[in-house]
Amino acid sequence: MTTVADIRQAWRHPDEGNDVNDADTEVLKARFEALSGGARSWIKELVSQAKRHHCGFHMSEARTVRRYEIYRALILLGEHGDCDDNDVRVLVASVMRSDVPHWPSIAPGHALGALDVAGAAELARLADRYVTGHVVAVVRGGELYVEAVAA
Repeated sequence: MTTVADIRQAWRHPDEGNDVNDADTEVLKARFEALSGGARSWIKELVSQAKRHHCGFHMSEARTVRRYEIYRALILLGEHGDCDDNDVRVLVASVMRSDVPHWPSIAPGHALGALDVAGAAELARLADRYVTGHVVAVVRGGELYVEAVAA
């Protein structure tokens, strides 16, 4: 049986991918700064949760594709007023194809921080589809997931 401790250990040190250029980082930073105070606080709390579980994604520590894509997804949600931990859980569970992000013992920021570079890119694409209404809800095993549909 997989335990929470097993998952927490497995989720440390995901693949970061390549570095992101300064111009792209500055655009993302400007979008973050333009968010409401509530949206920025929500993102900062998710960042803190991930850091506490040793799978951080703060851009000041490393400017990598993984971190950029996680921030891009969160900023998209924040720009559309979808600052909800349950939205994050559903999106990350959909990317991971696992119910683990739905577990109450797993903080949503921890689940985000567990994504590797490919998962982070998929999260950003799915978040874009989510905020534009191009997803369908799917219930599997009693948990909610979303799947992208054609635009």
